[in-house]
Amino acid sequence: YAAGDVAYFGGTTSMTKGKCYYFTNGGVWALSNGGADATATGLLAIALGETSDVDGMLLRGMVTPYAPAGSDDEGKKLYLRVQDGTITTAIPTSSGNFVRIVGYMLHASNDAIYFCPDNSYVEVA
Repeated sequence: YAAGDVAYFGGTTSMTKGKCYYFTNGGVWALSNGGADATATGLLAIALGETSDVDGMLLRGMVTPYAPAGSDDEGKKLYLRVQDGTITTAIPTSSGNFVRIVGYMLHASNDAIYFCPDNSYVEVA
């Protein structure tokens, strides 16, 4: 399920539906990861299918992401996880990780979220 602001660009194929991607300086989408500046701090989106130009990329809105980690309690903040393309309710605490709120849990049993990546972030010292 997805509803919101969807973009159709980037020419990226072989994507995993529901995973979080960032828009690279090469003009394509690659898996995000909260453990690196380059993959955690730019434009983020959730893949709505295997091909960015055909299936679309959710920039902001309601979506069921790929296996969010942590507690699924409604209202919890979501962060980029230090695992390619995934998100978590657990705040990153290891040195060198990036803390960036990317949304909020809406429903515990079906993992529905409101995806709205904040433009600010903090690197854990």
